[in-house]
Amino acid sequence: MWLGLVLLAALAAGGAWNYQRNLEREKAVRPFSSYSDGQLEALAAGYQSEVDDLAGRYTRQRGRSAGSKGGRLIDENIAAFDAAHSHGAAMRQLGGDLSEREAEFADLRAELALRGRQPWRVILERLLTI
Repeated sequence: MWLGLVLLAALAAGGAWNYQRNLEREKAVRPFSSYSDGQLEALAAGYQSEVDDLAGRYTRQRGRSAGSKGGRLIDENIAAFDAAHSHGAAMRQLGGDLSEREAEFADLRAELALRGRQPWRVILERLLTI
């Protein structure tokens, strides 16, 4: 009987410690925590349209040719190289912008998912997640 009480007390203490640890972890890094639910929904709609627009531009830009293939003269080859270089730089910039927006949108969706959880489920996750 004493062993059962000691085991129960150890489980309760461990659960309380784990709950506090997970609660602090949830509070640590949440860039959208200061926004209201309505603001988050509006922001999510804006991010979705921006990501869709950037993805479309990136796909269209990828399908384009870099320009002329060069020629027999050095000037033509240099012009073709410059065109290919500027096309590549534009693609990298557009791809970087797209990936940044997608990462921000993923953070926003994670905040919305965190807020949409049931209260009893939040307690269980904090208590049981190691």
